[in-house]
Amino acid sequence: MMCDIRTLDVLQSSFLIPVLLVILCFHGNYSQTGLPGNPLIAGEFEKNEGELVTLSCTCLGGNPPPSVRWFKNSKLVDAGGSPTGNGDGQYTVGSSTVTYNNYTFTVSRSDNMVNYVCHVENSQTTAPLTRKWTIAIYVPSEQPIITGPEPAITTALYAGSTYQYVCTARNGRPAPAIRWKLGTALSSAIEIHQGIAENTTTNSDSTLSKTTSLTWVPITDDNGKNLYCQTNQSIAGGHTTQRSTFVSIVVQGDYGYRLSITVVFQMAIIR
Repeated sequence: MMCDIRTLDVLQSSFLIPVLLVILCFHGNYSQTGLPGNPLIAGEFEKNEGELVTLSCTCLGGNPPPSVRWFKNSKLVDAGGSPTGNGDGQYTVGSSTVTYNNYTFTVSRSDNMVNYVCHVENSQTTAPLTRKWTIAIYVPSEQPIITGPEPAITTALYAGSTYQYVCTARNGRPAPAIRWKLGTALSSAIEIHQGIAENTTTNSDSTLSKTTSLTWVPITDDNGKNLYCQTNQSIAGGHTTQRSTFVSIVVQGDYGYRLSITVVFQMAIIR
C-alpha cells in the first residue's frame, strides 16, 4: 500500500495554519490515467504495383499505453505490439511516451485508393481515435497488341486502298496514351495523326483497357516500312514508361488490275 500525505493551509490573521491532514492511500503503483493523442500517419501517396510501402502511425501519450492498429477498410491487417513484426514499439519524447506501428506490405492493384485506417485506443477512450490514408496504385498496361489484316493471307496491301489496324493496351492504370507511327525505325518514324479513334473501358479490377483504331491508306512508298504502336503511361514518382510493337508493311501498286502475291507480316515486340 502506498499513501500520499498532503496538508492544506488556511490563511488566518496573516498566518498560514495547517488545519487538515489529507491521507490518500491506495493499493499498487500510483499512476495518472490519460487519453492518448490523435494518431499521426506518414507514408507515400502513390506506388507502382508490386512495390513495398510502409505506413507509419504514431500516437503521443496515453496511460495506460494505447494500442495502435492498422485496418484495411474494416479488416484488421496489423494488430501492432510485436517487437519482431513490421516495426512496432514505444519511445520517449521528453516526459511523454510515443507508441507507434509501422505496417509494411507489397501493394497490388486492389489497394488503389483503399482506406488504410489507423486505430488508437486505450481504456480511457470511448471509441477508437482514427485517421485514414489512401494510396494511388499505378498498374503498367500489358504489352500492346496490333490487329489488322491477317498476317497469313495471300494478298498484300494495295496502294490507295483503305485499311484499319487496331492497337490495344490492356489492364493498366492510368490508361496510356497510344501513338501510331510509320517508318523503318521507331526512333525516326513519323507519327500519324489522322484517321484515329480511341475507346477506353474499365475492367472489373478497376484497371483500364484502351483501344485505338487507325484507318489508313498506304502508298507505294510505304512498302517495306513498319507500322508502330507506341504506348506512353504515367507511373509513380512522376515518371513514364513506354512500350511498343509493330507490323511490317508490304504494299503493291494498283496498276488497273490486282495481282495476288504473298503478304508477309512480321510482328516484333520492342521494350
